[in-house]
Amino acid sequence: MHQNLLWFLAGSLMLVGCSSKTSSPTSPDSGSRAAVSWSDNGWTAAERDEYHHLAEGSELMPYDLLANLVSAKTGKPFLENMERFGFIPDGVSSWNPHGLPIGLSAGRSRNGSHIGLEEVGFNCAGCHVSQLTYQGKKLLIDGAPSHVDLQAYQVEFKESFEATMHDPIKLAALVVAINRALLAGETPTT
Repeated sequence: MHQNLLWFLAGSLMLVGCSSKTSSPTSPDSGSRAAVSWSDNGWTAAERDEYHHLAEGSELMPYDLLANLVSAKTGKPFLENMERFGFIPDGVSSWNPHGLPIGLSAGRSRNGSHIGLEEVGFNCAGCHVSQLTYQGKKLLIDGAPSHVDLQAYQVEFKESFEATMHDPIKLAALVVAINRALLAGETPTT
């Protein structure tokens, strides 16, 4: 009896989370997300944007490296079409100044050896926001399991970085692009 009650409550909570109510897209760049609806979880647009891009201390690599790396698989900038890994695209906003997909964040490093360097990392939303598409309409659900394939992301990044390191022309182009970004003031001096 007690176990049946727990199953009933769990099912009821799932149905409430999948209600037909929707809220508006979060970012000022909502034109690119016009066909997107959100499950109504009571969050404001600002709260949702913060959840999608809050830098939570995951400092995996300098932003300028990721932003200027060319994919060995596609021949295009690595950050272009991140949907190939299951990431959900997102627009530019105060929490997402680079227009990174949901679950990627950029923030200034707190590491003592390179304080202030802009780093990219994953946050909770990378694994806990899902997008469902039905009859051309998209529904995003905060808290649902994502469709991100981190292994494919890591393998392609590794292959792309290695290809760049072994090709003097690609390496020079990457160094020039990173240096240009540094000189433009994107990363403060220590």
